[in-house]
Amino acid sequence: KRVALKTLLLLKCSVLLKKASNKKKALLKDLSDKQIPWNLEGNQLVHGDFHNQNLLFGLKNEIVGLLDFEEVHKGHGLEDVVHFILLGCCNTGFKKENLEKAQIFLKNYSSHHPFTKKELKAAIYHWIIRSSTSVFMEELLLSTRDTFFIELIERDRKKVDYLIHEMDSFVEKITDE
Repeated sequence: KRVALKTLLLLKCSVLLKKASNKKKALLKDLSDKQIPWNLEGNQLVHGDFHNQNLLFGLKNEIVGLLDFEEVHKGHGLEDVVHFILLGCCNTGFKKENLEKAQIFLKNYSSHHPFTKKELKAAIYHWIIRSSTSVFMEELLLSTRDTFFIELIERDRKKVDYLIHEMDSFVEKITDE
C-alpha cells in the first residue's frame, strides 16, 4: 500500500510539473510576442529574495538582520520592492487588506526613492519573468516529494495570471492614495 501511495504521488508530481512547465513556456512566449518592457536598468545592490522570512527582527520589532544572499546582484531597487510586495504583503492573494499593506510599503519606499508607474510595471514584469523561468519550487517538489510545494507552485501561478491580466488595476490600487 505504501509503495502504491508513493507511485501515485510521483505520478501526481510528474503531471503537475508537466502542466507547470507548459504554462511557463506559454507565458514566456506570450510576453515575448507582446514585447513587454521588463528589463530594468539599475546600479543598486539588489537582494533578489527580499521577503518576511529573510528578515530578522529584534525585541522592539526593528529589523536587525537580513538572510539569504544567494540571489544578490546589481540591478534596480524596485526588484526587491516588488518581490517583497508579492511575497510579503500579497502572499495570500490580492485582497483589500493585502493591497493596503502593499500600498503602505510602496509609499514609504517612494518617499526615499521616487519612481514612475512605468518603472513599477517593468519591475512587476521582471518578477513575472523571473518567477516563470525559475524551477526552484519544482526542484524542491521532486527532491523532497513534499506536496506542500504543489500549493506554492499553484500560488505563484495564480499570482502571475492575476498580474498579467490585472496589471494596470494592480498598479493603480497600490499607488493610489
